[in-house]
This record gives sequence, structure tokens and C-alpha cells, in this order.
Amino acid sequence: MKASDFRKFYLTFVNLYGVIFSEDAYKIMKHYFPELKKKDLYKDLKDRNDKLTRRYAVLRTSDRKVPYIICDWFLSDKDIDEILEQQGNKPFFYCEDLEEYFSYADSLGYNPGYQPMVDYAYNRLKKKNDKKEAKVLAKLLVDRTCLTLHLDHGHPMKTFNETVQRLIDVLEPEDIDEANRMIELYTELQSNTRMIINRGYSPKEMHNILPKADPGELTIQIGDNMKNSMLDDEMDVDEFIEQIKNAENMPDKMRDDLIRQLEDVKLLKKNKAKA
Repeated sequence: MKASDFRKFYLTFVNLYGVIFSEDAYKIMKHYFPELKKKDLYKDLKDRNDKLTRRYAVLRTSDRKVPYIICDWFLSDKDIDEILEQQGNKPFFYCEDLEEYFSYADSLGYNPGYQPMVDYAYNRLKKKNDKKEAKVLAKLLVDRTCLTLHLDHGHPMKTFNETVQRLIDVLEPEDIDEANRMIELYTELQSNTRMIINRGYSPKEMHNILPKADPGELTIQIGDNMKNSMLDDEMDVDEFIEQIKNAENMPDKMRDDLIRQLEDVKLLKKNKAKA
């Protein structure tokens, strides 16, 4: 193997997995290069240890069985521990074709949920922005969302709630049907995003390996923009509540939380009118 091949592997590793021990790295590399000797890999890792590199770092460990760890250069020790804990015993994603595998050194690949989410964001943003500006903003918003999902190693339900609320605040869906459409598009985007906590697998791919998160645990917080629209009579709170009650395929906890928040808005609006 050439030095450039080692480097492409390291870049692919950090893009897909964030963190990988040398023992696991060797197994993946040997799949593509059966003649590779472990001593050759360790020699290359030793040469790169503690050197400043672009987008990846080689760190020496105290374990002789796995003497090196390859990781994203920006990760702290705490980040690495959290990622490894969430990765657990999940398998490492890799494909049979080496050229395709190396393509992940520069890109995470096509996400079928990406363009529909961009189109939705553009249609919302162009109502308040120049069309050219709206196109740029829509792409930046979805790019940021994908990056957040890919790199996130926090609580998945917390990430879901925070990301959906940010999208609601920025895109301001006009009614529950639009909000549901936005959530459907976001869910599809999220389901097809390759994540480091899944060792490169998307949630949709991982579904066949591990059980999916319980949708009954999902909740949504109403953002300030939507709340102000209701207080200013731009949106009918009672109509919104009825739409939520009649919405199909919405988890009970999500429905109850939304109705509770809307009832709080009604009370706030009533007290505001009295004042």
C-alpha cells in the first residue's frame, strides 16, 4: 500500500466513524488489501502520531492490543468517549468497491432526503427573501442540519426536538398540515443521513441491525415565531388545536404536548387581552 492509500483510509474513517481503533482499522483495510501486514499499518501510524494533519489525528493509546486510535482532529477526549459509548458494538459501514468507499473521504454521499428538504425550505424562505437569497439560505440550512445530524453524539430525542424547533422558527409553517409536511421531510432527511454514532450507517440502514427509537418518545416545542403569530391573531389557536386532534399518524405524546402548549398560548392570549 502507498502512503496516499493509508491517508485516504484515515480520511474515510474519520468521515464515516469519527473514531476508530487501529485493530478495527486494520480489519477494514485488509478487506481491500489482503496482503497488508499489521506491522506496515503500525509503522505508518507511528510516523503520523502527534503530527498535525488535515481533518484527522493519530493518537497513541496505552493498550498494546490497540496501540493507536484514528479520530477527527477536533474531538476532545470527552467527545471520543461519548462517541465510543454510543457506537457500542455496532458494525462498521463499508462497501465492496474501494473507489466508492474512498469517495466518503471527501463526501458523505447522496442523501435522497436532501433535495426535498431544500425545496421545502426554499418555498418557505422565498416568501420573505429575494429568490436568489432564499436558494442560498435553504441550502445552508439543510447543509447545517445534515452536518449536525452526522456529528451529533448527544441524546437523539433531544437533537430531534431542538432541530425541528429550529426549523419551525426559521421556516414558520403556516398551519399544522405544513408543519406535518416539514416534519415528514425532516424525518426522511434524518433517516438517510450517515452518522458517526452509527459507524457510518444511516438510521434507515441501521434499522435492520438495531431497533428504531420509540416514536412515542418524540415531542415538539412550539417556537417563539409561531407563538407570536397566534398572539397577534395571524394564526387561529382553536383551529390549530382541532387540526392536531384530527392529525393522523401523530404519536400520542407529541399530540398531547402540542395541545398542552397551545392551551397555554390561549391562556396567555386571554390574560393579555384582560390587561
